[in-house]
Order: sequence, then structure tokens, then C-alpha cells
Amino acid sequence: MVVNKIFKTSLLTLFAVVFSWFLLMPSIRADNLAEQTTVILHHGKLNSSGNTDGINTNFIVYDITKQYQEVGQTETAQEQFFEKIAGMNATQITSYVSKNALNRIAEIQTDASGRTPAFIVNSNVKAALIVQNGTSQNTAGEQITSQPLVLSFPVVDDNGIVQSSVDVYTKSTLVPPNKPEEPTPNQPGHPGVPNKPEEPTPNLPSHPGVPNKPEKPANPGNPTPGGHLPTTGAFKRNSIWIGLVLIVSGLVASKVIKRKGEFSDEKEE
Repeated sequence: MVVNKIFKTSLLTLFAVVFSWFLLMPSIRADNLAEQTTVILHHGKLNSSGNTDGINTNFIVYDITKQYQEVGQTETAQEQFFEKIAGMNATQITSYVSKNALNRIAEIQTDASGRTPAFIVNSNVKAALIVQNGTSQNTAGEQITSQPLVLSFPVVDDNGIVQSSVDVYTKSTLVPPNKPEEPTPNQPGHPGVPNKPEEPTPNLPSHPGVPNKPEKPANPGNPTPGGHLPTTGAFKRNSIWIGLVLIVSGLVASKVIKRKGEFSDEKEE
């Protein structure tokens, strides 16, 4: 009975060890990476002949192992790290490389078939950053750009087998052409639209077609001092006083003449 119990316990222990080894086997094989990994980069749109159209484009490969390991081993954290890097523009990725003092692994260039020569990534590199350096054009002469790309190592297939050589494809997009700005009319600095000088405002007559006549003083022989003409009310008042003076003078003169006539008659008698 004791022997059977020991045998069963040993069998269960062996089964547990074998099962654990089976589960950990992909990780063990991945950690036992060969001395180096050979990488070929393909850039641009893939055509029917198996080539890509991103020709004569320069790339720089950086060691980003430290930053990759700092995010942790969870798949979610690593995916977020990859997406964060891929979303950076040229200015941001340049700043990131400088800030983190990333070491260069290789400088490569695509050929007429849109792929680079093979470059080597050593086993101590757990993640590599691939960044486009400068502008890029496809075979149609259109400008294209590639997203920053992070590769984690070792590279394994679906069965957990470590791959000693891999082909990597960039995610590239067309760069929209810049539209020239159209000149705004009557704005300085825009050729072809001269600015018109301001014209003096003409002295328009009060009635169209009838020119304005210069004003004349009321009494040309004796112009009013200061150039001011008498108002209508003042003129009427002056006329009334003059009329009254003339009437009074006429009555006085008539009275005097009448008295003289009477005096002459008395004298003749």
C-alpha cells in the first residue's frame, strides 16, 4: 500500500513538471535567441511583383531596449507603448531620440525595389526603433512618409519558434501637396494686384451739372468787415428805422414849409 502511494505521488509530480515545461517552452526558446537577428526593411506600398515603391529613402535604427522594458511585461502596456511611438511626428520623434539619448544600431537606405540591405540586431537588443530620416518619394514621384516603428526581440512565429531573419514593412502614407496661397485683392505684398493711390475728393456742386459760384459780398463797394453779411432780420429792422426817419423828416419839412408860407402871407398884408 505504501509503495503504491509513493508511485502515484511520483507520477503526479512528473506530470506536473512535464506540463509546466510544455507551457513555458515558447518562452524558454525565445530567451535562447541566437547571437543575432537579420532584418530587412521594406518601405512604401506593396505591388504585385512583391516590391514596395518607397525608393531611395534613408532610415536610422535605434536601440530602445531600456524604454521598452520600463513599460512592463504586460501585452497591453507594450501595445500602448508601440502606439505612442507610432503616433509621433518628425519633430516629436527627433525630440524623443535626443531626450532619451538613444544609441544608433544602423543607418540604412531603400533601393529601387523599396527595400534595404539586411542589417543585424544583436541579442542584447530587446527593442529597436526605426525612424525615417529625411524626405521620401515613391516610384510615381509622390512624397510619402513612414510612421516610427518599434520592433521587439526576439521575433517568434505562432508556434513560438525564434526567427533568425525577418522582413519588416513600414506603414507609409502619402503627404498631401501644399496649396499655394491665393493673393488677396488690395492687400500689400501680393504681386499682380497693385494698390491704387487714394484720389482727392472733388468739390462736388450742390446740384449736379451746375458749378458752384463764388459768394459775393452784399455791398461790393463797402464789404462787411470780417466778411460777414447782415442777416435778413437785421436788414428789415434797419429799413424800418430808415423809413420812420424819412417820414418824420418829411413831416417836419412839410411843417416848416407851411409855416414859412404863412409868415410870408402875413408879411404881405
